[in-house]
Amino acid sequence: CRALTEIPRGKNGEWPDEEDWEKRVEEEHGGEEDETTTTKKHQHQHGTTTATAEAAAAATSGGAPPSGGEAAPPLSSASSAPPLPSSSEEEGEAFTLGWPRTLHECYDVEQEIGRGSFGVVRLARERWPVQFTSSPGGFLKQQAFAVKSIPKRPKRRTRRKRFVQGDEEEKRNAERLVQRQKEKLLGEVAFMVALNDCPYAAQLVGAYEDAKSAHLVVELCSGGDLKHLLKRRGTLTEKEASEVMFTALNFIKHCHEKGFVFSDVKPANFMLKFKLNDEGAPSGNQALVVKGIDFGCSQRIGDPSERNMLTKRTGTPAYWSPEVFMRFYDHQADVWSCGMMMYEMLMGKLPFWDDIEKCTPKEVHRGVMRGKLRFDTQEQHERVYDSLDSQEEDLSEEDYIPRTKPSPLAQDLIIRMLDKDPKARITVEEALEHPWLQQWH
Repeated sequence: CRALTEIPRGKNGEWPDEEDWEKRVEEEHGGEEDETTTTKKHQHQHGTTTATAEAAAAATSGGAPPSGGEAAPPLSSASSAPPLPSSSEEEGEAFTLGWPRTLHECYDVEQEIGRGSFGVVRLARERWPVQFTSSPGGFLKQQAFAVKSIPKRPKRRTRRKRFVQGDEEEKRNAERLVQRQKEKLLGEVAFMVALNDCPYAAQLVGAYEDAKSAHLVVELCSGGDLKHLLKRRGTLTEKEASEVMFTALNFIKHCHEKGFVFSDVKPANFMLKFKLNDEGAPSGNQALVVKGIDFGCSQRIGDPSERNMLTKRTGTPAYWSPEVFMRFYDHQADVWSCGMMMYEMLMGKLPFWDDIEKCTPKEVHRGVMRGKLRFDTQEQHERVYDSLDSQEEDLSEEDYIPRTKPSPLAQDLIIRMLDKDPKARITVEEALEHPWLQQWH
C-alpha cells in the first residue's frame, strides 16, 4: 500500500470522517460511492477516538446488573421528575425519547472514563447500595456502571463550506441529521434490549434522557478492549483466540436469531470482562472472557430463513465483506468479519494489507475484493513492535508474543470464514462446530 499522502489524516491521525470518505472515494472511483453511511464505517480498528470511548462504555465491573428497584428503573418506566438543568438552552430540546429523566436520582455520576465523536462516557455508581448476603450485617456495596452520554443534537458537518449560515438547504440537512440521531438512539437501545438475555453481550441496565443528551447505563468490564490488548501483545495464543472467537460467534448467532445483523465485528467492539494479570490471564479466571458492545451499526433484517438482504453499508470498511462493498448482503457478512478478526488475533495484522493505517479507501476496497489470503511468517516481529502506540514504549520486547504460523485447523477455519462467496462461506452454526473450536470448548 502506498503512503497516505493525498488523503491526509485528521488532527489525531484518525480514519477519514463521513464526508471525507464519500468525497475521496468519489474522486478515486469516479462517483461509485453515492450513499451516506454512518460515521463509524470510516474508523479503522486502530487509532480512533470513537473505538476507545465505545470500549470505555464497558470499562470496570462492580457486579451483575440489577434487575430492578429504585437504583435502576425499567426502560419502560415513566418519571414525573422535572428535567435535569441544562447548561445551554439556545436551540432547545431537539427531540424527546420518552425515557426517564431521573439519571442523577438513581446514580452518582463520577469521572470521565472515555470520550469520542459520539459523546462522553463516565463512571457511575448506583445511589442505593445492594445487600449481597442475607445474614445480619451483610456486605453492602454500590455497583459500578458506565454512563454513555450522547448529544441529541450532533455536530453539523458541511463539505467545503457549501452552505452559508441560514441557508434553507443547510437547515433541512440539520433536521435530517437530528432525525437520524433519534432513530439511531432508539435503534441502538432496541437492539441492546433484545440481547439482554445474551451472556455474550454487555448488558443495558437503563436508558435516560435530559434536554441535551441521551444517557445509556451499561454493564462495565474492567479489562479494556481487545484492540488495546492486541496493541500491547501483538498476537494472542490460539487458546486465547479460541475463547474470543467462541464468544464472538455466539454473540453474532444471538444477533441473527433476534433478526438483525451486527455489522461491526472488530477487536474494538469486544471488551475483556476482567483485568489481565502479569501472566496474561484474567484475574482469578483461566478463560479470556469478552463481551460484545456497540450496536450503533446494527441493522434489522429478519430471520435468516426469510432471505432478506441489506443495501446500506455500515461498520468499519477494513472488516467489510465483498458483498457489503457491493451493497447486497445478509447475515453472512458478520461471519466474514469474524474471520478477519481471527486472522488479526493470530497473525498480528489484517490479511490483505501490510499496513492498513496507510491505505486509501480504494486500496481497502481492492484488498477485500481481490486480495489473496496468506499465512506468511516472513515479516519480522519488529514490525509489530515498532507499530505500537508510543504510550507503550516502556514495555520490553519480552512482553510481546512473537508471531507464529497458525495451526492447520486454525487456518482452515479462517479460510472458510473468508470465502469471498457468501453462499459457500461457512455459517456461524458450522463455525461453532469446527474442530478448532471444539478442541478448546
